[in-house]
Amino acid sequence: MKRYNLFLVPIVALILATSCEAELPTWSGEQRINFVEGVTLGDTTIRYSFVFSPLEITEHTIWLEVATEGFLSDAPRRIDFVQVLTGTNDAQPGVHFVAFDNPRVRDQYVVPARAETVRIPIILFRHSSLQEGEKILRIELRENTDFQLTANPQKRSREIIMSDKLMIPRMWAADTTAVPQYFGEYGPVKHRFMIDNSAPNWDDKWFDENWHMFTYTNGRPWGWVPNEPIYMNYLRGVLLRALGNQVLLEADGTRVTFPATGPN
Repeated sequence: MKRYNLFLVPIVALILATSCEAELPTWSGEQRINFVEGVTLGDTTIRYSFVFSPLEITEHTIWLEVATEGFLSDAPRRIDFVQVLTGTNDAQPGVHFVAFDNPRVRDQYVVPARAETVRIPIILFRHSSLQEGEKILRIELRENTDFQLTANPQKRSREIIMSDKLMIPRMWAADTTAVPQYFGEYGPVKHRFMIDNSAPNWDDKWFDENWHMFTYTNGRPWGWVPNEPIYMNYLRGVLLRALGNQVLLEADGTRVTFPATGPN
């Protein structure tokens, strides 16, 4: 056994020496940049309403996380992005948000040296027009001398919907969701009643914490379901008792109701 070990030593040494001389693989791609996925994979929309904030709160900062692809850099690298108009209720720089070239924020749109990710601020203003309806701020990354864009188009842009009114939660508005089975169809009057008569705000943050995407065993997603169905049925019961026989109407005359029973 010892004779075989002595025979193998020079061979192993030769292999190690050869591998040390071989050129190590290097990153051959471009330096790219992308927005990081949020709570919901593939969801590029962020919604925010000032309605839950005290009246003295006039600004709110949305933090967008940006990630790089490729080697790290010993020098800071600039992030370029622009507002893209949708043609419908577009937010106005200086009115609804701090313009991207404003000195308050422009120096923060940088990936620091040796950093792979960074959070960049988008500052929203609580303008009076937000009490009348939603405003849309669509942001798209742009190529520059430091970065090219990611190959995934969903990671190149983000859309911020801002308001100072109650907004239907994202999971309640989804095509496949169990929310209506527990709480019925959405309405602003119902939403306010739910807030006033139970603990949650019933906003995106609360749903993100208490609901999840159900996925079949074959990996195909179905839709949004509660983490704890018993708790959702409890809340439905609380709201049913609070509503009692009183008549609440939405602006279009629809009566506020809740399902008598939850899903089977």
